[in-house]
Amino acid sequence: PGELLALFEAGITDLMLTAPVASAAKIDALARAASAGARLMVVADRVDLIAAYGDAARRHDTRIDLVVDLDVGLLRSGVTEPEQAVALARAAADHSYLRFAGVQAYQGRVQHIDDFDQRRAANDEVARRLVPMLDALAVASLAPAIISGGGTGSHVLDAERRLFTEVQPGSYVFMDEAYNSVDIAGGGELVFGPALRIAVTVIGHSSAGFAITDGGSKSFAWDGPAPRVLLPGPSGDRLVGTIEWCGDEFGRILPAAGCATLPIGTVVECTVPHCDPTINMHDVLHVMSGDRLVAQWAVEGRGRAD
Repeated sequence: PGELLALFEAGITDLMLTAPVASAAKIDALARAASAGARLMVVADRVDLIAAYGDAARRHDTRIDLVVDLDVGLLRSGVTEPEQAVALARAAADHSYLRFAGVQAYQGRVQHIDDFDQRRAANDEVARRLVPMLDALAVASLAPAIISGGGTGSHVLDAERRLFTEVQPGSYVFMDEAYNSVDIAGGGELVFGPALRIAVTVIGHSSAGFAITDGGSKSFAWDGPAPRVLLPGPSGDRLVGTIEWCGDEFGRILPAAGCATLPIGTVVECTVPHCDPTINMHDVLHVMSGDRLVAQWAVEGRGRAD
């Protein structure tokens, strides 16, 4: 909710919260945003949450769109049975301060299956779980106007199947090492190049001869493959190794074959293991065109995961 409210404060009014919540304070803050002009869509996976959103909307004399969360294999939130989906949709549709807007069927694990055919098979399993719930909703005269799901790794397959009315890609804007090995379109080529880098400086040399940088777990989210270390130059970037975590403030450069230990003071640029939580560690994005700084964007949602 905090990240959504940061977007609203920045003037974005068409907003969807993609996760259930369980805090009365958060529900009330979301309803206040709706009453202040947000076209708010929320996700619910249980009747009591639907009732809580409806009560909050009534208190603030507003209306909230509600999407029923369906579990199509992620095993994180959402209902799995057609009758459950119908019951939740009915509860939303029958509430005078809510509007049943559709369903969410997100399967994050599909996004990071490297092999295209294996990812297609996993995405087919999503459809196998989803279609009976959609059919049951249609029979109950609750056919969802919005069917939301998919993501960066599955968007090509989702477009082919045409089951979703919208997909939820996000990582494609920046990309990261977790996605770098994913054959997104099935042709083996890189569809979205990595646009996000973290600049770190060599601050010393270890007793074993490795270059040590000032970028550790306070600079990178390490839940992904190791960052590649790139040395920018007039003829392009040169891969000089990978970086491994060695503390909150420190990274250790493992040099590529034939690369010497970098001198103290060298600034290198690193890809990131996982883009989303890495951005949440920084105040500003420096927007580059070649070697020219063209803008600085504040990360206004940083620390707003409340």
